[in-house]
Amino acid sequence: MEKIDFSFAHGGALANQLRKMKLLRQKPFPLALRMGLAISLSWLPILIFTASEGVALRGKVQIPFLFDWVQYARFLVALPLAIWAEAYISPRFEPVLRRFLKANIISGDEVLRFRRGPFHKRTLSRDRSSVKF
Repeated sequence: MEKIDFSFAHGGALANQLRKMKLLRQKPFPLALRMGLAISLSWLPILIFTASEGVALRGKVQIPFLFDWVQYARFLVALPLAIWAEAYISPRFEPVLRRFLKANIISGDEVLRFRRGPFHKRTLSRDRSSVKF
């Protein structure tokens, strides 16, 4: 049976279309860089905003941002772990999807729709209501 092109980590039909239009990289950034970017784009802006409002260390809040351990767990532990997990879990879904196809759990028409995706040229020309933003 042929290789199934499916990944939670590398986007779906929209990401594939953006790659074709050269608006998205073909290969994802290395794992450590993606984890660092995620931390930088999530935790650092909040730190900057709370510091500018004067509530990063103290202020009118019950728990200042830099003393809030829940935020450390959320942005500095859970987010990088989720990014690491997607790189570990995503390759293991291909055999599962192959079993679905082999057991005919997914019918022939649905397999064709799965392979084409919602941004296929024929799908868009036939039914414009299939793409919802």
